[in-house]
Amino acid sequence: NTFFKNSTVYANTSRNYPILSKIVPPNDGLYFPNYVWFNTSSNLGVEMAPLKDTDMSKNQKVVSNHFYDIYTNNKEIFVFMK
Repeated sequence: NTFFKNSTVYANTSRNYPILSKIVPPNDGLYFPNYVWFNTSSNLGVEMAPLKDTDMSKNQKVVSNHFYDIYTNNKEIFVFMK
Protein backbone atom coordinates (compact mmCIF):
# COMPACT_ATOMS: atom_id res chain seq x y z
CA ASN A 1 0.00 0.00 0.00
CA THR A 2 1.38 3.41 -0.93
CA PHE A 3 0.47 6.95 -0.04
CA PHE A 4 1.34 8.93 -3.17
CA LYS A 5 3.34 7.98 -6.23
CA ASN A 6 6.80 9.45 -6.73
CA SER A 7 6.87 12.15 -9.38
CA THR A 8 8.37 11.44 -12.78
CA VAL A 9 10.82 14.29 -12.24
CA TYR A 10 12.07 12.70 -9.00
CA ALA A 11 12.39 9.25 -10.61
CA ASN A 12 14.30 10.55 -13.65
CA THR A 13 16.54 12.91 -11.70
CA SER A 14 17.43 10.31 -9.09
CA ARG A 15 18.73 8.05 -11.87
CA ASN A 16 21.25 10.75 -12.82
CA TYR A 17 21.93 11.82 -9.23
CA PRO A 18 21.68 8.72 -7.01
CA ILE A 19 22.32 10.75 -3.85
CA LEU A 20 18.80 12.21 -4.17
CA SER A 21 17.25 8.93 -3.06
CA LYS A 22 19.29 9.19 0.16
CA ILE A 23 18.43 12.80 1.00
CA VAL A 24 14.90 13.27 -0.41
CA PRO A 25 12.21 11.10 1.18
CA PRO A 26 9.98 9.26 -1.29
CA ASN A 27 6.34 10.30 -1.66
CA ASP A 28 5.09 6.73 -1.67
CA GLY A 29 6.19 5.99 1.90
CA LEU A 30 3.60 5.74 4.68
CA TYR A 31 5.71 7.71 7.09
CA PHE A 32 4.93 10.47 9.56
CA PRO A 33 5.80 13.66 7.57
CA ASN A 34 3.66 12.63 4.57
CA TYR A 35 0.82 11.65 6.87
CA VAL A 36 0.89 14.94 8.82
CA TRP A 37 1.26 17.03 5.67
CA PHE A 38 -1.72 15.35 4.01
CA ASN A 39 -3.98 15.68 7.09
CA THR A 40 -2.95 19.32 7.60
CA SER A 41 -3.51 20.38 4.00
CA SER A 42 -6.69 18.38 3.38
CA ASN A 43 -8.46 18.62 6.78
CA LEU A 44 -9.76 15.08 6.20
CA GLY A 45 -8.49 13.45 9.41
CA VAL A 46 -7.24 10.38 7.56
CA GLU A 47 -5.95 7.48 9.65
CA MET A 48 -3.33 5.10 8.30
CA ALA A 49 -3.30 1.44 9.28
CA PRO A 50 -1.28 -1.51 8.04
CA LEU A 51 -3.19 -3.74 5.64
CA LYS A 52 -2.60 -6.80 7.81
CA ASP A 53 -4.63 -5.19 10.65
CA THR A 54 -7.72 -4.69 8.50
CA ASP A 55 -10.33 -7.44 8.05
CA MET A 56 -11.83 -6.63 4.65
CA SER A 57 -14.37 -9.50 4.72
CA LYS A 58 -16.73 -7.21 6.67
CA ASN A 59 -16.57 -4.43 4.07
CA GLN A 60 -18.16 -3.94 0.67
CA LYS A 61 -16.03 -3.06 -2.37
CA VAL A 62 -17.61 -0.07 -4.11
CA VAL A 63 -14.91 0.99 -6.59
CA SER A 64 -11.98 -0.83 -8.13
CA ASN A 65 -9.69 0.48 -10.84
CA HIS A 66 -6.04 0.52 -11.87
CA PHE A 67 -5.07 2.97 -9.12
CA TYR A 68 -7.07 1.99 -6.04
CA ASP A 69 -9.82 -0.13 -4.44
CA ILE A 70 -12.42 1.54 -2.23
CA TYR A 71 -14.31 -0.38 0.44
CA THR A 72 -16.97 0.88 2.84
CA ASN A 73 -18.78 -0.25 5.93
CA ASN A 74 -21.26 1.66 8.11
CA LYS A 75 -19.14 4.74 8.89
CA GLU A 76 -15.70 4.14 7.43
CA ILE A 77 -14.13 4.31 3.99
CA PHE A 78 -11.02 2.28 3.16
CA VAL A 79 -8.86 3.24 0.17
CA PHE A 80 -6.17 0.79 -0.90
CA MET A 81 -3.70 2.39 -3.28
CA LYS A 82 -2.20 0.01 -5.85
